Amino acid sequence: MRKYAILITIIIVTIIAGAIFWVKRDAVVPVAFQTTESGTPMAPVTEAEQVVIGNLDTPWEIAFLPDKTMLVTERSGSFLLIAGTQANVEIADVVETSEGGLLGMVIHPKFIENKKIYFYYTTRSGNSIINRVESYKFDNNQLYNKQIIVDNIPGSNNHDGGRIAFGPDGYLYIATGDAGVENNAQNTNSLSGKILRVKDDGNLPSDNPFNNKIYSYGHRNPQGLAWDANGV
Repeated sequence: MRKYAILITIIIVTIIAGAIFWVKRDAVVPVAFQTTESGTPMAPVTEAEQVVIGNLDTPWEIAFLPDKTMLVTERSGSFLLIAGTQANVEIADVVETSEGGLLGMVIHPKFIENKKIYFYYTTRSGNSIINRVESYKFDNNQLYNKQIIVDNIPGSNNHDGGRIAFGPDGYLYIATGDAGVENNAQNTNSLSGKILRVKDDGNLPSDNPFNNKIYSYGHRNPQGLAWDANGV
């Protein structure tokens, strides 16, 4: 009898545990549903989340000004300022391809002093697709004083790279794709398939390893740049 009592107790505990699991599993989390302009439901948003802006056209990069104002690039060429009111600025000459267009964006570390923002984008030079890095001054929701930082980075419909970031050393790092030509990634005379490293005005740091803009080579289509706590 003792043996059966233990078995029955185990069965009862198992049933109770299973019931608790299924109740928690099916618990409904309150959500707020957003819809697109056509009325199509967007992904549900929990109470802990908030939709800042919707209906974006292939957003690619997000950056924040020192005052925490959000900036967003759209691959089609729009540069969005999202604050109390939204401003939309078009970057001239942007050509959107399968993986190219207006891509990376970074705020200069001394933005409060110089108001500089940098963009990486795809464009055309004659019949060729290329990528380019430019800097602008940004003030009163306007871009001006355009300066080309790095030009004629090989481009293609795909594998355009695009991430840019300032490193702990104060230099600008630029991730470029191989533009579909794999061998160029191994060629230290080509800017494609690389991590480039330049000064904030595009000039060459004296300690770059190949005496040109290239810092690291042999990459396929790098999409990210980051450093650890030691600056590595």
